[in-house]
Amino acid sequence: MEDAASSDAFSDQQASDTGMALASCTPAVGCETGSTCIDGCPSFAKPAIGAVGGICSVPGRDTCGCGAVADPCDTPGTVCLMPACCDYSGICVTPAERAEICSRPESAHFDCSGSGGNDGGFGDGGFAADFTARADAALAAGAPSWVCATTLPNVPVADVAAARDAVRQFIAQIVGVAPADIMMTVQMCGAAMPANSCAATFAHDCSKSGGNIYNTVAPFADELNTTATDVEETIWVPMQNGSSFAGDVVLSGISDGLLVGMVDFNYPSTCP
Repeated sequence: MEDAASSDAFSDQQASDTGMALASCTPAVGCETGSTCIDGCPSFAKPAIGAVGGICSVPGRDTCGCGAVADPCDTPGTVCLMPACCDYSGICVTPAERAEICSRPESAHFDCSGSGGNDGGFGDGGFAADFTARADAALAAGAPSWVCATTLPNVPVADVAAARDAVRQFIAQIVGVAPADIMMTVQMCGAAMPANSCAATFAHDCSKSGGNIYNTVAPFADELNTTATDVEETIWVPMQNGSSFAGDVVLSGISDGLLVGMVDFNYPSTCP
């Protein structure tokens, strides 16, 4: 863990390295090869910003921003530091980089408000609340009648282990079995197998339920996979009186310290 002095020294050095990734920049003073000067909400759109410079993007990361719809970051482990006014570009950064930029004068160009300054442009409730509301409505309308697909509760979780425990408690409550009576399997995707997208495997496994559920969950699975952290697919098999229920398929992640995701209950009588 860095102490305060070393962190301050890093910030001062980073801001002074003209043209380097995440350094301050202006249109007249460019960035290194592969990097772009991102000024978020430009001063002509928000005159109060004045002459404060923008931020050099990190080479190799995708772009993001807001407009008619939010454009989140596709680069794993990054979030979009949205512009302070929409219809302009944000910058894809890690949560630590975001906090560092939001402590600098250049933060005037960006939206550092919301959930601890990390709502990614999704409003005061952050990505978790925004995703859950939209996905819940889509699943209610698009999932076939013989399954019950819904979203996970946005409860606080610190890490993957806590997220799994929260999912276990949720499924146990809905299905009506003891938490210990549920077998869990982690699918080989994401961190377990980077070549396989958990969004793709989740949508594929949901498609086995039939109906239009694949087309319903696929875009939300992609959004979760690119916006949340610690994304994984898990299969949960409740057991009762020696019998196993059909497996419940879960795609889960963490956003701003909250559980976020979807679950496809395959037992006909199960529905929150």
